[in-house]
Amino acid sequence: ETALAQALAHTPTNVAMCCGEFIDAWHLYTGGIFDEKAHCTEPIDHALLAVGYGTDPDGTQFWKIKNSWGAHWGEEGYMRVKRNIADPKGSNAVALLPGFAVKLTDNPRPDAAIVGRKGAATPFLRAASE
Repeated sequence: ETALAQALAHTPTNVAMCCGEFIDAWHLYTGGIFDEKAHCTEPIDHALLAVGYGTDPDGTQFWKIKNSWGAHWGEEGYMRVKRNIADPKGSNAVALLPGFAVKLTDNPRPDAAIVGRKGAATPFLRAASE
């Protein structure tokens, strides 16, 4: 979870989570901090975007996650998932496979070759844990 928090300090971060046998709980989620008792059941089966983290007034720490199911779902398309639990994978494995794009080259000159042509800049991806 530390690596995920560090990544989120810079950019929204892709995460993969487990819905598994708790898919009904995901579908019915309308708000609040998602219950960590709905733990990960292999395999990891849902991609989301972590956009931040915080602490509720009662002291419960959470990750703010954007789902692709639309604004009618959850908290206007987002969910909060408990943060800093005993499982090193995080709640529903949220911290297991974080990743974000990293730009490794300078922008091409305005007169540079079109992307895909020989000599053009090529994007690279690196996992958040690297």
